[in-house]
Amino acid sequence: MTELELQDVYPRLPEDLERLIFEQVAFECDPKDSMHLLIVAKRVHNWTRPILYRVFVQLDIRLFPNFMTNPSIKLDDVGRFPKHLIIKRPEDEIEALLSSCSNIYDLALWMGTAGPHAMSRFLPRIRDLPLTRLSTNLRNLTADQILDLPFSNLTHLDIIAFADSRWSSWAVLADLPKLSHMAIDFPVEDDVVSKLLIHCNNLKIMVLLFYDDEIIDCPGIEEIEDVRLVLMVAGTRLEMELDWIAGAYGRVDFWTTAEWFSEARKENLLLDSSQRWIKMKVDWENQLNDRGKEWFAN
Repeated sequence: MTELELQDVYPRLPEDLERLIFEQVAFECDPKDSMHLLIVAKRVHNWTRPILYRVFVQLDIRLFPNFMTNPSIKLDDVGRFPKHLIIKRPEDEIEALLSSCSNIYDLALWMGTAGPHAMSRFLPRIRDLPLTRLSTNLRNLTADQILDLPFSNLTHLDIIAFADSRWSSWAVLADLPKLSHMAIDFPVEDDVVSKLLIHCNNLKIMVLLFYDDEIIDCPGIEEIEDVRLVLMVAGTRLEMELDWIAGAYGRVDFWTTAEWFSEARKENLLLDSSQRWIKMKVDWENQLNDRGKEWFAN
């Protein structure tokens, strides 16, 4: 049966509506399941491929796309599609990904075997990306490097490690003009936190993301009442990876939770509005008062 004959039996939807349906399916499906869309028809392949490859996950055991098991997928071909990229791979693989993925605005560079010094090596590649969100190790960067691209364009910065505990080292972050969200993933001096809140003029949210056993080392942090400061207990490595992936796909991540909790504290929507440590996954039903539940439902 020819294509024209098939159209008589199965009339096609208007193309704009058909495209909208397939794109919506691509957005909502698990990426591995969505790969089946690529073989429906050539037009569907062209519509959905940029959506299916909008997030690249390149971790130790979690890979999408997996270029090793799917050699037909070429990085040079699909590298223009991703907007979000999380990497924890050897240096040569990181280099290849950063070179090929030129449209990334959300990057988690977690180094893996590359080591803490690798960030300086990759800066020339990263500088050319349209980054607004970055999660990485800043330990070996100079103040001049932090004041340059891509940092000067960042709105969200998740700091895995930093040079030292002195305010004189941290002060450079106050000069990042667009920084509205900052996360610190390790114990830091109360004084540094207070000064960052004072001097980072555009800061809306600061998250301290500590493990349980690190919290006891920072007893004074809970005395900082600023509602922009959210104290959060970090999850396992797997949970942190899944949290980043959730955010990349537009679902709730720790940034979203922090924004909600900060707003709820500010507007007295919580049963307990004191500064305290919360989990990454908040049981809102048992945290909010009646006004808060109405706010959350909307």
